[in-house]
Amino acid sequence: MLKAPLTTRELANMIGTARETVSRALSQLKQQDIVTTDEDGCYIIDVHALQQKR
Repeated sequence: MLKAPLTTRELANMIGTARETVSRALSQLKQQDIVTTDEDGCYIIDVHALQQKR
């Protein structure tokens, strides 16, 4: 697992896209149980599941 304490705006700025695009992508990954959030709102990424998706 990888814990990433970033906002959607910070992620969007890092990859040069709109915040809305990041939000949609994260929502899709959450529906697939690849990304979850903890009680602090940090994203927790199941790296193994994400690699299997490729």
